[in-house]
Amino acid sequence: MIIWMEDQADGWRRAALPTPVGPLTVVYTETAVVASSFTDPGPYWFGRPVPPGVCPPWLEDLVALALHESLAGTDWRLLNPGLSATEARALDRATTIPFGETRAYGELARAIDLPGRARLVGRAMSRSPASLLIPTHRVIRADGRPAPSERGGTADRLRAYERALVRTATLAAPP
Repeated sequence: MIIWMEDQADGWRRAALPTPVGPLTVVYTETAVVASSFTDPGPYWFGRPVPPGVCPPWLEDLVALALHESLAGTDWRLLNPGLSATEARALDRATTIPFGETRAYGELARAIDLPGRARLVGRAMSRSPASLLIPTHRVIRADGRPAPSERGGTADRLRAYERALVRTATLAAPP
């Protein structure tokens, strides 16, 4: 579960972590994630300079867990970048989608008691401040296709990576 925190004005740092789908840049404080992205905007995030830092072990562990399992059941802190309460609920619910699986926008909307509000969920996914850590790549259209903006991009690569890990684990499992 994401523990949403209010902005902490000082102590922001950034670090790039290697992943199988490309480097993930994470902006963090001593105790919370500010943002993460596969598209590094450089030294300025949210209009402020963010110097490089040494990635703390807790953050390396969080990214590794997101890459190989799921953050479902893991409490972690994320600064709230001005999301509505409903958007935060949708993003928090996305973290419960099991590794290697997907859910439709409408299905996620029903799960947060907003049936018929698939577009609201889609908007929340597009506003996610934390790529990979919030697995918005696991939320797709009802027809099973990704959103047009995700086709061929990092989200597609993340889904393919997860499917490959699940297949490998299935093949390696004893009969």
